[in-house]
Amino acid sequence: MTTSGITNINAKLIHQHPDNPRKDLGDLTELSESIKKKGIMQNLTVIPGYWDENRAHHEEGYTLIIGHRRFAAGKMAGVTMYPCRIVEDMSYKDQVGTMLEENMQRIDLTPLEQPERSDMKKELFELKRNMRIELCNITKITGYIVDNNRDCRLEFTKAFLNIPETEQFKYLDIFGKVLSGKPGKNMFQLDFLDKERARYLNAIANTELKDDEVRQIFLEEIAESIDVSNKTYTLILIASGIYDIPKIATDGTDLDESEEIYRYMIGCLCPVGLSAAGLSYAPDLADIQERTRDWTVSMPTQGFLYPAFTDRHSDPDHVWYYSKRPNDPDKGLITQTLWCKLPSTPEEQKIAFRESLNVVNGKVSLEQAKDLYHSLGRIKDIKSDSEDRRLKASEIENILKNIGIDPEAAAVSAKSCNSAEIDSENTINTKQFEIGLPDAHVTVNAERTDLVSTRVIDGEEYILIKADGGICANGIILENREGEKDEEEDD
Repeated sequence: MTTSGITNINAKLIHQHPDNPRKDLGDLTELSESIKKKGIMQNLTVIPGYWDENRAHHEEGYTLIIGHRRFAAGKMAGVTMYPCRIVEDMSYKDQVGTMLEENMQRIDLTPLEQPERSDMKKELFELKRNMRIELCNITKITGYIVDNNRDCRLEFTKAFLNIPETEQFKYLDIFGKVLSGKPGKNMFQLDFLDKERARYLNAIANTELKDDEVRQIFLEEIAESIDVSNKTYTLILIASGIYDIPKIATDGTDLDESEEIYRYMIGCLCPVGLSAAGLSYAPDLADIQERTRDWTVSMPTQGFLYPAFTDRHSDPDHVWYYSKRPNDPDKGLITQTLWCKLPSTPEEQKIAFRESLNVVNGKVSLEQAKDLYHSLGRIKDIKSDSEDRRLKASEIENILKNIGIDPEAAAVSAKSCNSAEIDSENTINTKQFEIGLPDAHVTVNAERTDLVSTRVIDGEEYILIKADGGICANGIILENREGEKDEEEDD
């Protein structure tokens, strides 16, 4: 498929698709009033030609693929010209599939689900699904390549719609990667150290990267702050986008238009390195040749979104930050460019959680440890899809009390845990239960903690594992020694 830029098309030339799966467009009153005030803020997607009522195909005119409610409401508002993206060579299957997918996306934005939209995971998904050619709202991108001395080797700024479509796909993959982060693991919400910096970044986002001086200063700030060690080149890539947040009508349908335009910038740090040496096959020459080594741009290792997208609204008080390696965010980018507090990494949270339990060290039996493990697992499961997955002081305190820990010790441990703001995801491994010594560890399936026990034999403490179903050593099934005990006793 190939697409054009945005073209204004007369309403008389735009026709409905005969097989649009969305037959009921719902109440268009609110949407129509919005269009009267602001006009059409988001383009339609059309294909060349149309089908008449007898399903005869005509070459002139256009068929509507995305934006049926917008088009109908616009007609009610008296709109005669519509901004459209023309898609060439779209198969019939892709036409119906695109319309169906769009409708499915609209269905999931119901009033019942709306209160849950403060969940970062859902909001990231909403933004990421728009990182497609036919729905893309990115307007401009800028790139800045620096070497390991922080010297600039390349700078460019491009209108996104003017980039060849084959390249657009690749840029969208990069930006989409940043939005694929998992909250609590490698996607963090950052707080500003200085609110003045929030106003500064907001001003940059609102320029849409159009101000050459502001853009240059910002790129240089990033280049001076980031970690460039162990990298030959680093691509600093920033995109500016405008997302017209779909508003939800009282009947549960998506109005397509909204009272809020979300202006954002998404930044990425992409390593640039030589591709691996090797051989390639040249079909035209029927020969094996040495493969040309290229300087290739890799997927981002770090990225940020500003403003954050909270409760389906622009949130200028926070930055969303992505790190490919959860425990290794770029400290310079966070503290020197974004001026934000460093996030507590998953590893730091795990350590803090273990330290919060130091107060009960030496005071917990194996059975109590099992109860603690299973209780934490239940809390982790409950909070897994919650907006706030932080482990609360009251929760850890109640767990410790319930397994028989002294209430005073439980309160001390809970206070320490709460102050660390630990994500429940970063507490325990709910798939495996681990027990052992500093130099020897035993892990069992979370569902079979009953197999493990401790026992004192001849004054020494031992860990016992019931051999239920046979014993394996590095995948090798050991011989069955059943009856040896009886034979030894007979001797």
